Amino acid sequence: MVGPAAGGLMILSFGPAGVFLVNALCFLMVVLAALQTGETQSNFTGRRETFSRALVETFQVVRQNSAIRIVVLRNFIFSLFVSLIPALFPVLALRQFRFGAAHLGFLFTSLAAGSVLGSVFVVPKLRVNFSSNAVTMLSSSLLVVYFFLSGHVRQPLLFTLLAPIGGIAWTVAASELWLVEQRVASKETRGRANAVYMLLANVGLLFGGLFWGWLVTIVGLDLTFHIATLAIMLSMPLCVIWSLDPADWMWRLAVCESDCNRIDPVGSVSNQAIQVTFDFKVPAER
Repeated sequence: MVGPAAGGLMILSFGPAGVFLVNALCFLMVVLAALQTGETQSNFTGRRETFSRALVETFQVVRQNSAIRIVVLRNFIFSLFVSLIPALFPVLALRQFRFGAAHLGFLFTSLAAGSVLGSVFVVPKLRVNFSSNAVTMLSSSLLVVYFFLSGHVRQPLLFTLLAPIGGIAWTVAASELWLVEQRVASKETRGRANAVYMLLANVGLLFGGLFWGWLVTIVGLDLTFHIATLAIMLSMPLCVIWSLDPADWMWRLAVCESDCNRIDPVGSVSNQAIQVTFDFKVPAER
């Protein structure tokens, strides 16, 4: 949240070259910190795999589990729509509102503030009262409202004040999809499922950004925002077709009927048999 504002102010003082230098030094510090962990390749004693073999096995995990397929597909579709924010909001701010570097930094700070508020205050309350599928549908509806307002607002201050709405919608949907993905993947496949999840999320951001940028050059900014708003509305039935509720209900039922510390659903959400594993800790005096 502090980074965008600090970057905008640093551009005013040091220029773009100075900001990129500071950014490079920060990445260098991350590399040095990673080297200090002391973990080297020689410490690894497990089975070694080639990259191609690991890639094939990773996608096999998704292919064999319909619940994971639904989650990663929903996340990919959401990434296609939400990519409009990082792709076009700088263009809208610079072209229509004539924002400078500092003001653009504060715009993204406002967006990040909404993400923080959403993760701290909104997500916990929604998870208590709604299913995971309902939470993602509510966040998509909020994103519709945000895109619609962004396409009509002409006051720079109001545009900046509306940015937290986009941050809340983005954070609520992303965190809920991630949570469901963690629930439906077994502990043996969770690492590979996470890899596919993050891969398709970034692919969605990539292709979504390219598409929205291309669309702006064809129809302009205002019509692009209207098309994005309509596209999200038309995609809402997919939230019902590819619902997250079966996996969510299975997990909630296990939580309600057990005092176990870890619940690990194994299998896929389908008409086939589902195995649920419970780990119980029994006190020694009993």
